[in-house]
Amino acid sequence: MKHSNYLILFTVALGAMMALPSAAFAGLLGAGATVQPFSVAPVNGKVTPIAFEYLTAGGTYITSPVSLASAVSYPLQAATDTTAQFTNTQIIIQNYFAGPFCSNGTSVGAACTDSFNGFLFNFTGEDITGAAIDPATPANFQPATFGSHTGLQLLSPNSLQIDLTGDSPAAYPSSGSTLYIDLSFGSSNPNPPPTNVPEPASLGLLGIAMLGLYGVRRGRNQLV
Repeated sequence: MKHSNYLILFTVALGAMMALPSAAFAGLLGAGATVQPFSVAPVNGKVTPIAFEYLTAGGTYITSPVSLASAVSYPLQAATDTTAQFTNTQIIIQNYFAGPFCSNGTSVGAACTDSFNGFLFNFTGEDITGAAIDPATPANFQPATFGSHTGLQLLSPNSLQIDLTGDSPAAYPSSGSTLYIDLSFGSSNPNPPPTNVPEPASLGLLGIAMLGLYGVRRGRNQLV
């Protein structure tokens, strides 16, 4: 192959590799990712959002989105009630209170007449395309779907709601006290990945570019 052809091949391959879009990061954690969680409980028959309590030395409430730059765990409502942990692909809810998710504190399942009792998670910078209860979740900690209850709902790529009305899970750390929500993601998540792994297409184009560079160098050596 002539020197000029190798140079053209090298230039085209290098340009194509640079033009490839970088792979989007799909996951909850990353720079720019936040969550603003709410506890939603029935008050006078109406659904009212109440900010989750994030306990510090003095006790404060989450009033603005909290960074999810790394795996974190936050108390929900109070330290003795429920906590939520966020990993890259899961929301893990753990129950710390031996009592049902019902405003009267005693009714279980359909016997609870609450209009809604559960949690709402509002994220930023996400592209969530699906949410499902992981098989590891016990039978007594499943989303409520009786009557008008909506169970687990993905409201938008940045909003997730789970109805736990009437659930009566065990108190942590007993078996049956943890609910796992598995998340799936699209390809437009803007959060950067923790590490960049080259795509097969990028590696292939890099190989072609290196081959072209080798041809150019070989052609020069032959001209000397």
